[in-house]
Amino acid sequence: MSKRLFVGNLPYQVDDASMLASFKSQGFEASSARVVLDRDTGRSRGFAFVDFESDDVAKAALEKMNGVEIEGRQMRVTEAEDRRPPRPGGGGGSGGGGPGSGGPRYRPSGPPRSDGPPRYGGGGGGGGGAGRPLKRGQSDDRGRAPERDFGGKKRKGREREDDEGARRGGFEPDEEF
Repeated sequence: MSKRLFVGNLPYQVDDASMLASFKSQGFEASSARVVLDRDTGRSRGFAFVDFESDDVAKAALEKMNGVEIEGRQMRVTEAEDRRPPRPGGGGGSGGGGPGSGGPRYRPSGPPRSDGPPRYGGGGGGGGGAGRPLKRGQSDDRGRAPERDFGGKKRKGREREDDEGARRGGFEPDEEF
């Protein structure tokens, strides 16, 4: 049994102090309580973690506090689980973003974030991905780009049948390829 309990189904107005007070009112002295807050809004996410000095006290608190009503809601108290390890196959490297590669799912608009992790997954990894439709710019497992429709003309990937892209870029090709 862990010394840490997960307390869910909390009213959003509950804070750390009222969480400690609710356990103390039932006869359990908790060493700390932390109501988890939303990082963007600063509001409670509706759950907390409560720590105890011993496993025995935590077990007794779990049995007695599960289902106790606090401000109109029944608390759901369970043993806290350790954080899960990252899922295999994702992240790491800078892969091509093909199906099942763990590549970028979307690209956010605006400047990159400097205050935390990136807003989209890294490349690398692999496996899975069967049946997932290809998106613009992605290639299938054989390295071929998906066919796209450009005004009735089917072209593959970024290939162009004329010099349209070169003319727009201000460069005139010397010869036709």
